[in-house]
Amino acid sequence: MMTYAMRPLFVLDLLFFLVLVPISVIGWSVVVLRRLWFRQWTAALASSAFLAFVALVIISPATFAGPMTRLVHKIEFLTMRSAYDAKVAATPNTGTPRFIKVSDLDTSVWCCSTQTFEEIWFDESDTLGSPDRALTDRFLWLSHPSYPGHSSYSIRSLGDHYYLVDTWY
Repeated sequence: MMTYAMRPLFVLDLLFFLVLVPISVIGWSVVVLRRLWFRQWTAALASSAFLAFVALVIISPATFAGPMTRLVHKIEFLTMRSAYDAKVAATPNTGTPRFIKVSDLDTSVWCCSTQTFEEIWFDESDTLGSPDRALTDRFLWLSHPSYPGHSSYSIRSLGDHYYLVDTWY
């Protein structure tokens, strides 16, 4: 049974699949046939590859969401790397491995009663990269007091002692 709130989505889906998809397929077919007619083989192949990519994204968007998010994080990190290195260099070296939060990406999002934070940390000891989850939990708790309330987190290495820490509360 369809609820009242779902009706606009259903109409939009019908519009998409009954009108926009056939128009797109016809337009793509005309472009590819024209390129084949004029023997533009690489352009026809590129058009076909692009359509296959779009079809995969429509069929399975979750397949591409993860890699695209990782790519965006990597580009952000590479563009801000000099600022992060300057912040680490400004922190005094006391002889113990430094653990510094260099960036709070401020992507606090409320979704499904969950709050998410993304932070970039510099860890000279590379404890955050350890596969031992108990060691990482203890290290985060001792190093950063706000972490005891977290419910879940993931840690991804960005290279050269930098780590992206996603935390869900």
